[in-house]
Amino acid sequence: MRPQTLKFIVSDIIVIIHYFGVVSSFGIFDRHASSSDTSSEPQNEIAFGLSSQDYIPASSADDGESSLSYTDRETINGNTEQHLTVTVCQRVSRQVFIGRDATGASYELDTGECRHLTIPTGYHHTENFGEICDVTSPCESNRNRTESNTLLAGDSRYDVIEECTCRKSGQMCGRQTFFKTFFPNSPHEMTIDVGKCSGGCDKDGCDGCFPTRKVTTSIQGPNGEECVEKVVDCSCTSNCRRESWFETYYMVTWDDTKNATVTTKQTFDVGKCTGTCAPRPFCLVRDTRTGKCTSSLNTPTKCSRTSFTTHTFTTPDEMEKTVLTADACVCV
Repeated sequence: MRPQTLKFIVSDIIVIIHYFGVVSSFGIFDRHASSSDTSSEPQNEIAFGLSSQDYIPASSADDGESSLSYTDRETINGNTEQHLTVTVCQRVSRQVFIGRDATGASYELDTGECRHLTIPTGYHHTENFGEICDVTSPCESNRNRTESNTLLAGDSRYDVIEECTCRKSGQMCGRQTFFKTFFPNSPHEMTIDVGKCSGGCDKDGCDGCFPTRKVTTSIQGPNGEECVEKVVDCSCTSNCRRESWFETYYMVTWDDTKNATVTTKQTFDVGKCTGTCAPRPFCLVRDTRTGKCTSSLNTPTKCSRTSFTTHTFTTPDEMEKTVLTADACVCV
């Protein structure tokens, strides 16, 4: 064989070896890149700027008890290394169908949702991935906006999550700051702390942390003033609950000192029943031998007042008025 021919053969072999080395470095021949791999990845990983190898659902963390954990991942060269990950509270996209426009095309709105995400620590420092949050701590919204959309079915309003926050474990029931923006991107845009109830309950017989007192405030909109409810107090109570609701009257009473009638102002917490009730089964057919119900129908129930306190007084126009204040509420 001639030396020049041998030189060309050696050059070709070097080129082929170099080619396969580069291809292998991109994982084309890596066994993890096989088309037969059926492992499923989260559908919204691209929205966070994470690749399928970087994103790790919070539920798959090793211990599930800490916001920092080690996750085993295999490198391209076959060696197994440990990478430190962190769990964060993050807003993720959630597309909701809200109607159709004039052309009949479907219209969707990103209302968002708050979720735990487990990511490598490097992304937490280089990307905007929210605050570190233990998986045992609820990831909740702390800022919303109300979007108004007029489509074929008419006008509708939807709450859109803008920001999420991590509620620390062990935090007890109470009022939390909750900002809500009304009429966004308009001359009437206004942000108000409407508040919300959040936290744990250790009280027996309660269903959770719910509002027990609200007040209303007015905001200016394109069609005049509108009323907005704001949470004032929260308590651990049942879903069907009594909320404070005040009524104020002038009453005429006799003043022994002045030996005359005087007009005073009196405020009553009449209360109101609010919340939802589960349907109650109503038996339609009962076995005459065993007494067991063989066929039943769920009937709706409502949260209603069950006990009252009566207040009677005389108004300035000399009329007798009676006010009933609710003492308790139950599902009936």
